[in-house]
Amino acid sequence: MVEVWLEFPELIKFIIQYTGRYQYNSQSKIIIEPKASGISIAQTLRSQTNLNVIESKNPTVDKVTRV
Repeated sequence: MVEVWLEFPELIKFIIQYTGRYQYNSQSKIIIEPKASGISIAQTLRSQTNLNVIESKNPTVDKVTRV
């Protein structure tokens, strides 16, 4: 798992490079939170790559409760 803060084009490039660096295979998953640019990132990765992109479920409770 990694958390980065990048602009959209740089983030797409980073994800593709990251998967190449760390032995991504057919069993691997990229889980993206479907908030803000997450939906567009998932759509872009699905259309431009063969990566296994999964959108996580939206939380049903607030952050304090989840912690």
